[in-house]
Amino acid sequence: MKSKSVIVTGASSGIGFAIAQAFLSRGDNVVANARTRQDLEKAAEEWGSPENLLLVAGDIALPDTAETLFTEAEARFGQVDILVNNAGVFISRPVADYTEHDVETMLAVNMKGFFYPAQKAAEHMRAHGGGHIMAITAAIAMQPNIDVPRPAPCHGERWA
Repeated sequence: MKSKSVIVTGASSGIGFAIAQAFLSRGDNVVANARTRQDLEKAAEEWGSPENLLLVAGDIALPDTAETLFTEAEARFGQVDILVNNAGVFISRPVADYTEHDVETMLAVNMKGFFYPAQKAAEHMRAHGGGHIMAITAAIAMQPNIDVPRPAPCHGERWA
């Protein structure tokens, strides 16, 4: 089977870490994204720093980061077959205690951080004959909080 080239956002921990690890273990090319280079390097060390891994640090809520992901992926691996849009934030405290900064952070990462990479993926994949976009959307399933009304802070921004 031909190896695939995959971009995984939020790859330095949790579900994203495991997804990147699974693709790497299959021999696929992985472009791993997280906010900081330090977090990515720590993850890469745990994965054994394979040659089929490219680390791209950056704020996924910024369109330039999405652009960089695809530009660097193309330069290194040719094309991107799969985008795993996994990066997301959830602030685990009662919704009444959220600050304006908390809300802005969640909206930026959980909405823009999904939109910009998906937009670049659609553009890239059309030009290369197709591909797949996967969306991981609910970390709250692993960290429930009775004080937080689930649909409002977690899912509302995904459908805004």
